[in-house]
Amino acid sequence: MDIRTRLGGAAHHLYGRARHVLGHPVPLAYLGLVAAAFVFALVDAAFVSHPDASLAGVWMVLLTFPTVMLPLAAESLVPGGETSGALLLVSVVLSALVQAALLGVLVRTLGRHGAGGNAYGRG
Repeated sequence: MDIRTRLGGAAHHLYGRARHVLGHPVPLAYLGLVAAAFVFALVDAAFVSHPDASLAGVWMVLLTFPTVMLPLAAESLVPGGETSGALLLVSVVLSALVQAALLGVLVRTLGRHGAGGNAYGRG
């Protein structure tokens, strides 16, 4: 059964829009870069012993900055709130998806209005 037949009307529209925005090579490359940083942090945490703390996880935050700071800042407003690993992971995933979508919209807009007028901005 095709995924489009299992989804409702609104979900089908959202799926189509996400596929349109994230289907360009630029947002996919960005998501791949964030995924590679995540795998690097996991491998570093699981298999490499350090005498002190490792900074491998910082790459995920740097790649998703500045939008990763919004959920973390909102969480710090809660009295007694501490940043957990799960919140950081959710913040990174949501930030990567938001920024990839913005990259997709930007690339498609520039490609449509750039020289040549096709989806990739080439003549």
